[in-house]
Amino acid sequence: MKYLITGAAFIDNIVYPDGRRIDKIKGGCGIYAYSGVKLFEDDCQLVLGIGKDFEELYGDWFDDNGISRDGLFVKDEHTAQTVLTYEAGGHYTSKNIYSGKHGYHNPALALSMEELGPLLNENVKGIYLQSDIFGNYGEAYDLKEKYGYKIMWEIPAWLGTDYRPTLEKTVAKCDIWSLNIKESFDIFEVNAKEDAIKAIQSLGVPCFYRVGDTGSYMVMPDEAFFMPSVKFTPEDGDTDPTGCGNCSTAAAMWAFCEGKAPKEICAFANVAAGYNARQHGPYPRLREVRDQAYFYAERIYNDLKLI
Repeated sequence: MKYLITGAAFIDNIVYPDGRRIDKIKGGCGIYAYSGVKLFEDDCQLVLGIGKDFEELYGDWFDDNGISRDGLFVKDEHTAQTVLTYEAGGHYTSKNIYSGKHGYHNPALALSMEELGPLLNENVKGIYLQSDIFGNYGEAYDLKEKYGYKIMWEIPAWLGTDYRPTLEKTVAKCDIWSLNIKESFDIFEVNAKEDAIKAIQSLGVPCFYRVGDTGSYMVMPDEAFFMPSVKFTPEDGDTDPTGCGNCSTAAAMWAFCEGKAPKEICAFANVAAGYNARQHGPYPRLREVRDQAYFYAERIYNDLKLI
């Protein structure tokens, strides 16, 4: 496979600031990230630790999108399930139903190099690694030079300034990385995106920088390129931002590995996020809108009026 996407899958029970609640929504950083690549590319593999109930929860989505189960590893009784509570301003908290702990991930479901390692070879072009702050996939970084693939690292949402030395070491091993505006303020101790961009540039590695519903930047060491967000009419009457960061980040990885220009990377990433926000959960049938999504991204990049 050309693209490998790691992360997690779980079921979200979402509570909104106004008190509304929607239960049993497909989610997880790995699922959303995979959808961002699958929207534009079939040659991609989802690599996940799952529960025994995964097929019951996700089988229809896998079938509808022609997704292989080859990268799935049953590691626990249950696929993770969370209560995701949004606060005003887009911030959120989460609680794992099965573990009772805060945070998405069940450690029992975590992947290791034992699962990921055999999938690394000269055919791989890019890998999306989410939250790997402790170097669980150290060998994946070491094998980059041998196989020639690129790594996109999306930082975990909980990082604060105490983790900056670790962040800098991890970023230095990557080809591209990503964070959002809140994470940038926390990790760099700044209060303005202009200062955050300067701090990002000081690390010397290209960064896909997400600034909420206004859009995104492709931050290169010497220049930052901005593209506004893409907003479609919601398919189910409601816009849901859940997973847009993961989805757009993985799409940015794909575009980066495909040699797209900086603003073009943002255009493809923002279009992926736009499709992701059209309904609760990942887009239901990605290949059906692939040509349309690609067309939109190219039009946006070429500064033509879209909608």
